[in-house]
Amino acid sequence: MKTFTSRHQPQSLWWLVAWLTLLALPSCRKNPDAKVIIQGRVTEYGTGEPVADARIYVLCYDGAILGNPSSYLTDSILTDADGRFYREYEDAALCDGVYLIPYKEGYFKGSEIDLTTDNLPHEVVLDPEAWLKIVTVPNGGIDHLFIGGDFLGSAGYEVYAINGNQEKLFFNMGNRNKTIRWRPWGQDDQTIQDTIYLPAHDTTTFTIHY
Repeated sequence: MKTFTSRHQPQSLWWLVAWLTLLALPSCRKNPDAKVIIQGRVTEYGTGEPVADARIYVLCYDGAILGNPSSYLTDSILTDADGRFYREYEDAALCDGVYLIPYKEGYFKGSEIDLTTDNLPHEVVLDPEAWLKIVTVPNGGIDHLFIGGDFLGSAGYEVYAINGNQEKLFFNMGNRNKTIRWRPWGQDDQTIQDTIYLPAHDTTTFTIHY
């Protein structure tokens, strides 16, 4: 069964004309004796450790002219214990718009890789998942607290002492330092900042007493 995902959206009439021109070209450019080799290695960000059993999805961009262009899954390759993947294909067996997406559970989906004709190995780095738990404990000094930092992007959140001890869990990329900032509500000049390292595949707890 074909799996479809949106990839590119045509922008104007020239795009349609370009595709019609390509379709008019001779279809004999595929070399029946040529091989396409998909190979490389997947490692984890921050540690460089190999990622075994990661799956390299091989997709074909179908270049649809009418409607939304889409892609379909043609194959997938599993990495070995050293994070390496390798597979050979007949050139004629693959479409002209092949690209790869690496993924493994417990990691963020990797960036799309456009397949080139040089058959060189691909060095793939996957970002591991991690969690940061923020625990806030009121000690009677501040009634209304604002908390932010790069673990939240540009956002922030508030806690109130009247609600007692609270905790929130945040999903992040692991093997990275994350900045945490907090201050009494409306008191920017009283901001406190700290940095914490989030190891991969783990939950790290940071407690704020206020």
